[in-house]
Amino acid sequence: MKAAESVDAYLAGIESPALRGALLALRAILREELTDADEVISYGIPTFKLGKKNIVHYAAFTKHCTFFTGTVHADFADQLRGFKATKGGVHFTPDHMIPEQLVRDITRAARARVEA
Repeated sequence: MKAAESVDAYLAGIESPALRGALLALRAILREELTDADEVISYGIPTFKLGKKNIVHYAAFTKHCTFFTGTVHADFADQLRGFKATKGGVHFTPDHMIPEQLVRDITRAARARVEA
């Protein structure tokens, strides 16, 4: 996929309808939680930021999506059992989504770190 100029263009460029749908569902939750954040492309992927500080990012890859939280998701390791976690994020698939309340909790924690 070529570099997108907007979040909508990024999402439209995802070839897999299932992966696109998974990110649209994640985006809806993030929009509800981060109503005053800007939604931009940063590092080539959709990002929510407050001022100049990134809160969370998300992206689609060939076979999975990733919710990039920095290191915040490590605080939720017990609740994320069954998901592959990397240093910067959590992988999920359309068939194995991160539970909505957990996305909300992680997002609130990520925001709190940015605002600290």
